[in-house]
Formats: sequence, structure tokens, C-alpha cells
Amino acid sequence: MIDCLTPYRLAVLAAAFLATGPAGTLAAQEFQVARQAGPYYVGEPVIVRVAAAGFTSGSEPTCQWKGDVANGVTIVGPHVSQSSRSFTRIVNGRMTQRESTNYDFDFQVTADREGTFAIGQFEVSYDGKTQLLDGGTIQFSRLENDPDMRIGMSLPEGPVYAGQQVPITIRWSYA
Repeated sequence: MIDCLTPYRLAVLAAAFLATGPAGTLAAQEFQVARQAGPYYVGEPVIVRVAAAGFTSGSEPTCQWKGDVANGVTIVGPHVSQSSRSFTRIVNGRMTQRESTNYDFDFQVTADREGTFAIGQFEVSYDGKTQLLDGGTIQFSRLENDPDMRIGMSLPEGPVYAGQQVPITIRWSYA
């Protein structure tokens, strides 16, 4: 309701807005745990990603896996990747800057037997704070051999030399 905004209230609102600094410099950190689409098979690594978004250039988060590993499960990582965005806008002589850095922490989870395994928790630490994220469960199954599947490869006849390009034909079919 616009008629409720007296000049005093409008001045207080403007002061509160200006006290927060340039628009976009205050970013809320967001965290998410995701994994590649299934199905998941014994012996094949599954990538579990912890994504941390909305950081400024001065604060860099760390992430580590916490918990007990189930018998037959291996968790390796993290492999860290970072992406940054910067946006500058000038309107009527007023400059607005926005900056955001995102971090992806990739963990490889591999099982050497069938079953459903709890992954445990991931601990993200940033700016003196700690947040725990649930890794969920992953069901690994055995990939059975298919007796009807055929794979064939054809190579050219004759000698092959180091560095030589050789055409290879691979046929994949069902019998």
C-alpha cells in the first residue's frame, strides 16, 4: 500500500537498502548433493557431487566425506572444480557489481559387491561454519553377461608401424 509510505518510512527503507551495500554483493550459500543417473553396477564408479554455490572471492569452502565406509565400498575424493561469474552494470552513472563463485566437489563411490549402501554425510566448512549434507544410499547390482551379445573387430592385414593410422571396424550386435 503506497499511501502507508510516509516520508519518514521511505527514508528508513532507503537507509536500510543502502546499508546492505551494492545490490548483489550479499550472496546466500546453497548446497546440494547429486549423483549421476543409475543404474549402478558393481566395480563401476559412481560420481557423487557436492555443489556449493554463491560464494564470494574471499571465502573458499572445503568438503570432506564423514562416516564409516561399508565393507566392500570405496570412496575417493574430492576432486574440486571451481567456476566464477562476474557482472558489472552501469546505469545513470551508478555502478553495480555482482560476483559469485561456485565449487563442485566430486567423489567416486565404488562397490565390489551387490547391495544397498548408505554413503554417509559430507561436511562442508566455510567462513568458520560447518554444514552436514546427507549422501543418501546407492544400490549396486551385478551386471550380468548377456550370451546373445556379440562384439567383433576387424583389422587390416599386413604390418603396422608405430604412429601409423590404422582403420579398425568394430561390430556390436545381438545374436
